[in-house]
Amino acid sequence: MERDERVFLAALGQLNQEVGRYVLRGLHEATGLGVTEYTRPLSDLERELGTSLLHFGHRLLERSANRAAISGQPLVTSTPNLPEIPR
Repeated sequence: MERDERVFLAALGQLNQEVGRYVLRGLHEATGLGVTEYTRPLSDLERELGTSLLHFGHRLLERSANRAAISGQPLVTSTPNLPEIPR
């Protein structure tokens, strides 16, 4: 595994932890198990998480295309059946 790949995976793991904390805080608040006092507006945190998720999503798509090209596999460009996201 090359250094760039290790750095990418470490950063993706960090984002995974941040998303996990966000989800757990939301679930605790929704079930009445706790209330989180944020040190900055929640909208800022959500915007940063959303931006990071988009960034990593694009990078994963690039990695997929690169792996397909290297291995000679056809690039699948169709969108998988994604679950509906509640608003």
